[in-house]
Amino acid sequence: MNEHEARSDEDYDTPTGLCDVELAERALDIARPMLERAIADERMGKSGYMHGVIMNPACPPAVCAFSEALLHEWTLGDADGQPELYRRLAREKARLSWLHGADTQLLQTQRAHVLSRGDVTLWGSVVVDGIVVAISGLDAWYDEALSGAVAMCLRGAMKDRLVREWRDGHFY
Repeated sequence: MNEHEARSDEDYDTPTGLCDVELAERALDIARPMLERAIADERMGKSGYMHGVIMNPACPPAVCAFSEALLHEWTLGDADGQPELYRRLAREKARLSWLHGADTQLLQTQRAHVLSRGDVTLWGSVVVDGIVVAISGLDAWYDEALSGAVAMCLRGAMKDRLVREWRDGHFY
């Protein structure tokens, strides 16, 4: 499709959005020094490890399955034999925030009525302008804070990409 063609209905069937793995990795590159410092600081959690999830903001629950909406996952540190636990917790935090459009802390303290038996009851995921990021491995409040930092870095990387494309004359 060139820049002057209208989109067809088929173009909207599977949302991909402008946010992609490259941007997610860019956001993580920006945040990595802070993330690495966090897992080394026992005051933030004793695991020395984190697993994180970034959801595709263009894939809402009404359109995509959770597995389709997973944009990127990452791991830092040594899981000390429990990587699957942290991976599962990060994914569950992300799933709840993606499904309900709210941080897990808010869901558990103000919207417990939307939770189901078996839902994770740890904080650690955020929703920033539709961007869902979840981290597991530190104390829950630091998981939440660092998820927010990654989400803001992703939003910044997306804005940077758009401005560069606009400068090059690409508007859609």
